[in-house]
Parts: sequence; structure tokens; C-alpha cells
Amino acid sequence: MGYYTNKRIVQLDFDANVTEDLSGMAKELILTSTEGCYIRINEITVTAVNGFYIPADTSITIPLTKPSSIAAIKETTAGKLTVLELF
Repeated sequence: MGYYTNKRIVQLDFDANVTEDLSGMAKELILTSTEGCYIRINEITVTAVNGFYIPADTSITIPLTKPSSIAAIKETTAGKLTVLELF
């Protein structure tokens, strides 16, 4: 992991499709979820077909340049997705 001067935490309670704005400044995202879910970056809708799967209780690091939003939807059970933006 690189050196970052700022961070921001965003949390999404997901069941049906939910979207949350991000800062648009991040260089890397660290994602964790209480339940399995599907996500999409810079999109307002996500499904099991077009989403990226995040397993429960696993930290996923994604290097990105300036993501502006994230959408999440449950796999089988509603939960909470935590997004740590590093910039």
C-alpha cells in the first residue's frame, strides 16, 4: 500500500440496489462487507450479473483513479459495506 495523506470512510447499508457518492479524489479503495454483496464503481445500478463480488468479512483493495460513486446489492442477506477511500 502506498503513502496517502488523507482518508475518508463511507458506509452503505445494502439490501436492494443502493448507491453512495464517493469523494472523486481517491487513488485506492479498501472494501469490507458484513455479508456477501456485488458492487459497481461509477455506476448507479448493480446486479449479480454485472457486479464485482465482495465476500463477507474479507478486505479487498482496489487501486482506482478518482472514483465518484459506488453501488451495492446483497448476494443473499442484507448487510453493510464499508469503503475506505485513500487519497
